Amino acid sequence: MEVKELNVGPPTPTIFYDLNMGSAWALAENALDSLMSAGETAFERFARGEFLEPEALEAYRATHLPGTRRIGVRGRDTAIVYLEGTLVKRESWLSQLLGLPTYETVFRDLHVVANNDNIKSIVLYIDSPGGEVHGCGALAEAVYALRGKKPVTAYVSGQACSAAYWIASAAERVVVSDSAMLGSIGVSMTLTDTSKADEKRGIKRFEFVSSNAPNKRPKLDTEAGRSVVQKIVDDLADVFIKSVAKHRRVSTQTVVDKFGQGGVEVGANAVKAGMADNVDQFENVLASAQRRAAPPRAAGSSGRQSHQSTDANEPTAAASAVPHRSPEEVAKMIADHKAAQAAEAARIEAEKKTRIDALWKAAVDRVNEGMGPHAVKSDH
Repeated sequence: MEVKELNVGPPTPTIFYDLNMGSAWALAENALDSLMSAGETAFERFARGEFLEPEALEAYRATHLPGTRRIGVRGRDTAIVYLEGTLVKRESWLSQLLGLPTYETVFRDLHVVANNDNIKSIVLYIDSPGGEVHGCGALAEAVYALRGKKPVTAYVSGQACSAAYWIASAAERVVVSDSAMLGSIGVSMTLTDTSKADEKRGIKRFEFVSSNAPNKRPKLDTEAGRSVVQKIVDDLADVFIKSVAKHRRVSTQTVVDKFGQGGVEVGANAVKAGMADNVDQFENVLASAQRRAAPPRAAGSSGRQSHQSTDANEPTAAASAVPHRSPEEVAKMIADHKAAQAAEAARIEAEKKTRIDALWKAAVDRVNEGMGPHAVKSDH
């Protein structure tokens, strides 16, 4: 039997980004506002001198965490776990080709983060319609187990539906963008009847099932047979609902009645329903995660105790002073940094091309193996 997650709600529109503001844009208004806000924030930080040092420029973008596949690091101590796209259980040549996240890979990545003393806080960056049922619960429990060890925040940028929401709910805090879609709590199972198509092709099947297992092949054209399959779907949904209820510290009935009933809630409505904690922007979530992870500072010389904020809406602390540099020095540092970025991008692209070529060659050669001695090989 094939088990599929129910993907409820309209798909998010395709968005094209062009940083030349004189060009035409196909953007939802809120997405353009968020992009412009991030740009304005970056410019203000540059004006204050935060980006004069190459280290500060590097800290503003996530760098890959060694030993992981889908984790970046911001500010040297905040790990960002990227869950974007359809979620699958195991890695395969197809998941690599399409860049799909897998439960097993993310599970291993979380293990690395949990045991890395340099990582003080974790943010799950989620934009996914859901995925496979099997394996999702184990990953959600791995996220839940991090509570009390390191601050874990889930940020939903576009959607966290079905399996993706199952995982998001396991974080200590769930923060969403104002247009994020959350929910689709439920399970669906699709079974295809090919008997008429087989009959047209002259195919007749005979299947024998042991006498002790009448429910192994239920007859779906009967009420009794359909009830067997319905029970499987309901049992899986029950596990889903109980997990979300535990994660969000509510009753299972609250999840059933108020968490979308299989549909989705958007932004502030998801917060109102109790599915998320607040609406905010990603940069604010990162700043809050870093503040929550930072140890309390000692009292200053004035005797006043420093205040450690946990509110994602409070402004970040002022930038520390940076050495004065001439315009020429600043220009050289920025040019060197851009050159290093270009070299790194070229290296990543070359590795990606090599990996895809190898996957393609392996796939074609497997096909050719069954085509006889006159097959055209992939390297000709």
